[in-house]
Amino acid sequence: MKKEQSFWKGSAILLGSAMLTKVLGACFKIPLTNVLGGTGMGYFSCAYGLFLPIYALSITGLSASVAQTAAHAAVLRMDAEVRRICRVARATCGVFGLLLSIGIFLLAEPLSVTIAAQPYALFSVAAIAPAALFGCLTAVERGYWEGMQNMTPTAVSQAVEAIAKLGLGLFFCQWTLNHPHQVCAWVSADVPLSALAAAAAVFGVTLSTAVGWLYFMIRGICT
Repeated sequence: MKKEQSFWKGSAILLGSAMLTKVLGACFKIPLTNVLGGTGMGYFSCAYGLFLPIYALSITGLSASVAQTAAHAAVLRMDAEVRRICRVARATCGVFGLLLSIGIFLLAEPLSVTIAAQPYALFSVAAIAPAALFGCLTAVERGYWEGMQNMTPTAVSQAVEAIAKLGLGLFFCQWTLNHPHQVCAWVSADVPLSALAAAAAVFGVTLSTAVGWLYFMIRGICT
């Protein structure tokens, strides 16, 4: 088993990561608002407004559940059981996250039209759908390390995800605005460029959740 961190050290690590994430989040939202404008940010916010409640409900308790069960097995020195718990949790949450992502993608248009009353927001909602899968998978990995009383991997993954969101989100958004003919050729003529740019920014955010999960895979945990 990994060496446990003290409560204060773990708390300090998570606090530092949370502060860095908030700062990077502001560094992302402020220039994004300047680039997209009010209309584009409306599409972007629509995707977040529809997605976050579903996302929160889906992962609420996942990390805590994995942390609790893994910690209990670790205390009993049941290393094989810890690995089994992580494998089962990863498979179960992976299937659940995949179904959730597919559901959000398929319902992107009705959610945008009937609930948000912004038909063109469907591109942003569809772009954020895969984040549900990566969010569920990441919750399992974070729960494992928290159960092992090691907050560093969780903090690092949060920071990595925030950095990726800042870079990828702004990059894809700006690229879309700089290449309107290439992008608009894939959609009908009535779709505003701002809706596609917002979707591109959301896609960057989705990729950042994949990067956060990939960090854990590189560490090779739960194998």
